[in-house]
Amino acid sequence: MAAIVVLLPSLVYALYRLEKNGPIPHDESARATWLAKRVPEYGAISFLNRKAGDNDVVWLCGGEELAYQFRGEMIGDQSGTARFALITSARDEAALDRRAALLNARYLLVVKRSCSVPALQSSASATRFRLRYADATTEVFERVSH
Repeated sequence: MAAIVVLLPSLVYALYRLEKNGPIPHDESARATWLAKRVPEYGAISFLNRKAGDNDVVWLCGGEELAYQFRGEMIGDQSGTARFALITSARDEAALDRRAALLNARYLLVVKRSCSVPALQSSASATRFRLRYADATTEVFERVSH
């Protein structure tokens, strides 16, 4: 009886989440549709999953929880060698390019709600990065100087 009392809240919560979110997706297409409805930044991840090669590294600025959805290597966090501050503090495109080169990053994923990249704001001087994808929540730049 005690086990039922302990497990009942978990069961009720699981049923609530199934009712709210629908069934668990069972294939790649259903998973992508499910994620696109719930994760505003998933469009950029879907783009990168289609375009990035198996050995390409994506440097993420903001939204570190997105790394799980990318099929390759995605780096970037609040701290560490690929911390967000290295992106946001770059004085210019050349400095950002040098930092990306040290991390072997081909793509830069910017989550607009939490990251601003002054070095990439001026499109007139864009020679080392090209905007490859943009929506209301994200931008994906490809490092073209590598």
